[in-house]
Amino acid sequence: MAADTANHINHIPNTFPFNLLNNMSTYSASPHIPIFIIGLPRPGTMLTEQILCTDNDVESCGELDIIQRFIQHIEKQLNKNYPECLEYLDHSELISFLQLYLAHQKTLHPSTKYIIDKQSTNFIHLGLIQRLFPEAKIIHTIRGKEEYCLSCYFQNFKVGNEFCFDLNETILFYNEAMSLMKIWSEKLCNEVHNLKYENIVLDFDETNKTLFDHIGQCVVGRLSLLLQ
Repeated sequence: MAADTANHINHIPNTFPFNLLNNMSTYSASPHIPIFIIGLPRPGTMLTEQILCTDNDVESCGELDIIQRFIQHIEKQLNKNYPECLEYLDHSELISFLQLYLAHQKTLHPSTKYIIDKQSTNFIHLGLIQRLFPEAKIIHTIRGKEEYCLSCYFQNFKVGNEFCFDLNETILFYNEAMSLMKIWSEKLCNEVHNLKYENIVLDFDETNKTLFDHIGQCVVGRLSLLLQ
């Protein structure tokens, strides 16, 4: 199963309809700015969420599965696999999903400027996210290969993350994910902010200054509470 997922990730850049990214101007501005915290499991997504939420203008919806459910819906409706199915999707359906997603976030946090979705595996769907949310802030949490793979391998996951049960598959999954992120960074208009877990540990102040700079906010005093 883990190898199948890695192969699927490897398949995406060869089949994603990048021409769709040239037509985003018809979408209205979001009532708030989505922040997507993405990456592999356990590279610091939760810590990043906690850091950002020290700002009063930032709230989190946790790990939303709405994008994945939308993809499953259109695959079934069009009888085509993702991401090829995006090329055959009606424009009005994209707009409907965009409005549904933003309305769901706004229901949870009605008066917030920035709202986080930290479903880490959304890194697979960054092309679709770019198409829907050109103003979104993308934060990619990463960790060195050796530290990451060993950390996952020795973690006793009860459900999910099957790629962590075998060290070779963990390494394969990591390599494919990093390759896909490199392609997204080259192809997409949204700037992807790479946040290294090691940098948070070694240089907390400077790393978090660049993080808040990325979303257009200033570091706030409450951030120091995370260190206590």
